[in-house]
Amino acid sequence: METPCNGRVRRGGWPGGWPVDQIMPLFTITNTVLIAIMQVGVIVAGVLAAGASQKWWMTNEAPTPYLTTLLLRHGVLALTIPLAWSVLAVSLRRRPDISDGLKTLTFLAGILILIALAVIIVYAIARPWFDVDWSLGRSPDP
Repeated sequence: METPCNGRVRRGGWPGGWPVDQIMPLFTITNTVLIAIMQVGVIVAGVLAAGASQKWWMTNEAPTPYLTTLLLRHGVLALTIPLAWSVLAVSLRRRPDISDGLKTLTFLAGILILIALAVIIVYAIARPWFDVDWSLGRSPDP
């Protein structure tokens, strides 16, 4: 599909003039693998941070926050997200009948998944620290 944009014709352009021809060269197998590895790294770092956080909470005899426990117990299941995305991205990349726009969208979805995983994990680890009663059992001063 050819669409005119700013006086020139671009193959596979999206409505609104997204630069598909500039993003498609980035959609390589190597970059797909790198994004999937970064997604896995964020998940692993999050599970390790949840473990360290739980250790701190238990050492100080405080109840472990629910988000930390959830991430610690079920964080490994999140490893299916990079697996599913990378399988989908590689399989779509190799099919000539799929449009460049959909391929670009798939590649950008991987980057958005990486950002979303990082935000969710940082929230799950950092949020309980803002709800801490730092008096740790002492009565507050009047």
